[in-house]
Amino acid sequence: TFYIKITITPFIDILGNAVALPAQSDSTNIILRIEAPSTLSKTPQQSFSLIPGYPNPFLFTTRIGFHSQNSGKFKLVIYNMLGKQIYQEYLIASKENNYFKFSGENLPTGIYIYTVIEKETALKGKLIKTK
Repeated sequence: TFYIKITITPFIDILGNAVALPAQSDSTNIILRIEAPSTLSKTPQQSFSLIPGYPNPFLFTTRIGFHSQNSGKFKLVIYNMLGKQIYQEYLIASKENNYFKFSGENLPTGIYIYTVIEKETALKGKLIKTK
């Protein structure tokens, strides 16, 4: 048995000013009953997920990875904060973990958004370029 006390302070708006009314409290108790599951279900593993860029922040180069249960053609696109595409690369990937090696040494310091695309699925991440 768990005992819970809830206190609420209501506010009203009077001519643009918030005025507190007296606090209201309620005490109650809750009984939780936890039982073992009758069957265990596995959570399905995602077929396509990002592996965060490393290092991030980066100075010259970084690796942007992804995990896929499919092999095939994948695309990396990098955008600046204005939404302008500044880089694009394709990779013929195998099942499991794969990495793009991105050289941003000629880029100005800042934040960049990257997208890794598999067929109709696009996953996004953020990179930070330092001096």
